[in-house]
Amino acid sequence: MAQIAVNNRGAWLVTGILVGLFFGSMLPNAPLHASATHGQDNFAICTGEVDVGVEGVYFLDFLTGDLTGAVININTRKFTTAYKHNVMKDFGLDGVKSPRFLMVSGVAEIRRGPQPVGFGRSLIYVAEMTSGQFMAYAVPWSANRNTSPAAVSTGFVALDGGKFRTQTIRDTK
Repeated sequence: MAQIAVNNRGAWLVTGILVGLFFGSMLPNAPLHASATHGQDNFAICTGEVDVGVEGVYFLDFLTGDLTGAVININTRKFTTAYKHNVMKDFGLDGVKSPRFLMVSGVAEIRRGPQPVGFGRSLIYVAEMTSGQFMAYAVPWSANRNTSPAAVSTGFVALDGGKFRTQTIRDTK
């Protein structure tokens, strides 16, 4: 009888599942946080959390340099917060025909300070490939935005940037 239990694959499978469920229930739950990024032709899109359970969607138009975004109001189910900023000046690309950008979002808990409106929980990182530069943009956000149905339009805040490449790969002018 013991030999049958040792050779029974089904019994071992059920035992393994039960042991896994037991030990899995002992571990703390860890929430997953994900953002999405995609680019095609002359546009990039990404998402990033602005508050707990509230996400924004951000777009970058490579031709105009317009970085735009929107946050949906969780009470009205409408986009009531909009953002816009032109990144061309930040990169010194005025007059450049075909800049090549990459865009992703990241997480940062930037301290609010004395101002009434702080920043959301995500940053938007934009890199320009031909000049080898990058910039970080903060998303202005106040938690009471979800209690007001009024539409608000504001701009992104350019925080800081730098170079990831020391040589230009082609003339940008």
